[in-house]
Amino acid sequence: MTGERGALWRWLPPPTAPDATPESASLAVQGNGCRVAAARIRGKQHRHNAVFCEDWFEAAAAGPWTIIAVADGAGSRPLSRVGARASCQAAIRSLTERLGNAGDGALADVLEAAARDARRAVEAAWAERQGDTVGDGQRPLVLGDFGATLLLAAYRPGCLGALQIGDGAILAAAPDDSVRAVTVPEGGDYAGETEFLTDADHLPPPVLDRAPIRHLLLTTDGIADIFLPAETGGQRLLAELRLNGVIGGDTAGGEAPVTIETIAGPEGERAIPVRYLAAYAEALGMPVESLAARSDLLNAGRRSDSTPPEVCLLEWLEGFTVRGAFDDRTLVLLTAVQP
Repeated sequence: MTGERGALWRWLPPPTAPDATPESASLAVQGNGCRVAAARIRGKQHRHNAVFCEDWFEAAAAGPWTIIAVADGAGSRPLSRVGARASCQAAIRSLTERLGNAGDGALADVLEAAARDARRAVEAAWAERQGDTVGDGQRPLVLGDFGATLLLAAYRPGCLGALQIGDGAILAAAPDDSVRAVTVPEGGDYAGETEFLTDADHLPPPVLDRAPIRHLLLTTDGIADIFLPAETGGQRLLAELRLNGVIGGDTAGGEAPVTIETIAGPEGERAIPVRYLAAYAEALGMPVESLAARSDLLNAGRRSDSTPPEVCLLEWLEGFTVRGAFDDRTLVLLTAVQP
């Protein structure tokens, strides 16, 4: 099948600026009994309107721990992309320095310290730009101009710690692929609002979770809002990732129907093949929710070439098309390696 839904979208470069962020990024991290595939893209609306990508992520290994930071810059804040990048980078540095071989009992304190270090990094970025103005010189920069959410996770087999400021989602999938929300997104005073690291009067308490997991997902609202509520939506999200080669399988695959989505890019339009859970369910004559719980059928339908998972993820973020979903997209997937 061929999708025509991307035909009206333009690709325009963002303005030239010293704090420019790359159009997209992907990363793979392996070790400590797990694999990480991470990617982010500039959303269709930002490409159409020549706006920067305002998401950022970082992931690394720190001793026996795998650590992840994800941030989503506020669209209404002119330097939110700087705040998102500074907070993620500082949080990963802090977690690396503070965790090392630290025991599980110190994890909550370490996560809180990392969030405070992230805020200090954003404050430092603001201080470096004292004297700069926004709005054609109408007013000086304020700290809130760097506003971004922040999601943190530290995992080693048998122990997960997480902290969330603002929206997005941190989800965990059990060995049976049932999905639970690890943290609760923070909202603002009104519907559609959220909290930002620069605005927070207090830090939400970290969550410690010792239940077995197979997958851990951290995502900004560009993906999280498509897959609500967390439990059933998270299972559908995992199914979409499995069909599109982000999560591997032990069968040949390739049975799911493929839709070719047309995406605008710097070198013109390009075609991205996407396998949709709903289209596969229709082809099999079964409900979407039932198919999402059938790993055997998902494995049979999945993309099965040799493309690395992080590249599959990047392509899926680019091509996966949902009406009304135009935001930047970031997703970090940690998969526990089966013993």
